Amino acid sequence: DFEEDEIKSLFIRYQLYSKELKSSIDEHYGSGSYVKLYQKIGNLIRYHGKIENRNKTERNIENIYRLPEIINRIIKLLRHTHKKKNKATLIVIDAIRNPYEAKYFKDRYAAFYLVSINTNNDDRVKYLGATRKFTPDEVKTIDITESAKLINEHGETKEPNKNEKLYMQNVPACLEISDIHLYNPRVEPENNNALRAQLTWYLSLMKHPGLITPTSNERVMQFAFSAKVNSGCISRQVGAAVTDVNNSIRSIGWNDVAEGQTPCNLRSLDGLMSSYDPKEYSKYEREDNTFRNIAIKQLDALNNTKETNLNFSYCFKSFQNIKEKEKNQVHTRSLHAEENAFLQIAKSGGAGIKNGKLFTTASPCELCAKKAYQLGIKEIVYIDPYPGIAIDHIINIGETPPVTTQFIGAVGSAYHRLYEPLMPFKDQLELLKSD
Repeated sequence: DFEEDEIKSLFIRYQLYSKELKSSIDEHYGSGSYVKLYQKIGNLIRYHGKIENRNKTERNIENIYRLPEIINRIIKLLRHTHKKKNKATLIVIDAIRNPYEAKYFKDRYAAFYLVSINTNNDDRVKYLGATRKFTPDEVKTIDITESAKLINEHGETKEPNKNEKLYMQNVPACLEISDIHLYNPRVEPENNNALRAQLTWYLSLMKHPGLITPTSNERVMQFAFSAKVNSGCISRQVGAAVTDVNNSIRSIGWNDVAEGQTPCNLRSLDGLMSSYDPKEYSKYEREDNTFRNIAIKQLDALNNTKETNLNFSYCFKSFQNIKEKEKNQVHTRSLHAEENAFLQIAKSGGAGIKNGKLFTTASPCELCAKKAYQLGIKEIVYIDPYPGIAIDHIINIGETPPVTTQFIGAVGSAYHRLYEPLMPFKDQLELLKSD
């Protein structure tokens, strides 16, 4: 049963020890070595609960929560100590890099907010070089490791197997499920005013929901974020909204198959093998022997699992790429969310969106970026950076390139938790009045 002063002393001692340890590792093994070591240790603990060669120890899926369980014990200790003094307990966890660790806290604390802090990548690389002495190649290696990817003995990037990916750092996946998105410009390393202003905004709302109303960008992005759950894609759900020049919403869209076709999540390998329904499964899927053999192998592997109550959906694009031994996005059955939103406008008579905005939960690919450019979109606001060359190759060229903006704001349930007051403000003022 620690006292508050004792807990503070422990934290200070840990911070000093951690700082000295990082400096010592970098001094003996080169700049940035402590990052690689910490990444390795974190993955090992998630893999089997302790720092030991994973090849020598059987993994346990419950070890994914080992690190958040330790943090949770500290939180409970602090809450117990503060409760005796009738003080609130405010916790900042720096930093969560595995989505299942984030969901551990989301499931346990209604007041938990996952916050992502983004910046322009070029500015970020310059900042890390100036402050941490990392070379661009070292930053690239760190980014690969934090994106649930592996580096082989030849220095080449490779995908982990399905089990390894569960235990690894995966910052893009954390970004996708974040509640609040902030932007920290790194142009002036000592100038943190922009980030401080954003933190003040959302910390104030956390302590007193409903103090202010959402920004116009938050309002529109919330529609796009909500729209994505309509998607029947089994790989990733994406939402989009298009506004006119006055920021009024003209259409929303999500990634899904064309109207009248069955979404991928409602089709199944069993159906493909037995029903032969021409409305559900294409002539190609029903008659191409090589494609069907790939599907049969997948079905056999799934039938050997214990999860017999699941619908064994499948991704046509993935199977076709296995057949052709390539990674071709053209084979997707679904329209992209942005593409779908643009087509909704065309179906309704082409409401004017020139100089309007495109809001999307994932930055557009090359194909959708070209469509946005052609329609005269003046700004593209996105949450997740989409891998590819769309921004550098398609958008940032020509006479009227759209501005690309990383989204700042709250989305999802956090949008409602922050902006819905606990009671009408008028009633709160009445309660504050002296009798």
